[in-house]
Amino acid sequence: MGEAWPRSGSLITARHALDQGREVLVVPGRIDSVQAQGSNALLREGARPVLAARDVLEVLTGPFRALPEPIRPDPILSEAGPPGRDSAALYALLVDEPRNRDGLQRRMEWPSGRFALALMELEMGGWVEEDRDGRLSAVPARRRAPPAGV
Repeated sequence: MGEAWPRSGSLITARHALDQGREVLVVPGRIDSVQAQGSNALLREGARPVLAARDVLEVLTGPFRALPEPIRPDPILSEAGPPGRDSAALYALLVDEPRNRDGLQRRMEWPSGRFALALMELEMGGWVEEDRDGRLSAVPARRRAPPAGV
């Protein structure tokens, strides 16, 4: 949640979620802004502040000991496959046939945070591409561009 007026519908929903013990994430707003009074009030009521992307990832996957290094496939070893066991398992399924995200997640039977992290590694590393119908497919090494700065 970002900015919210004191009586907005989003605030009502967020308060219900807090009452049910659900995790509510809020980007803090300026303390002198009327538009941020509602979201800042949620922070006082127990919502979790989001100060960086890491805060969201921790909610999805649990606390990090250290942030992972950015995925940068080595162009010399481009045939070796994507780094990481989970991302390699997803990539292997996509080599066989293109799949949509929901079907791929059902096939893997992983928690959503684990699935999202592995898929994000593949997407950021250039290992997969999405067609206009939303299907993901593996990008062959010969078509994969080397990462920026290499």
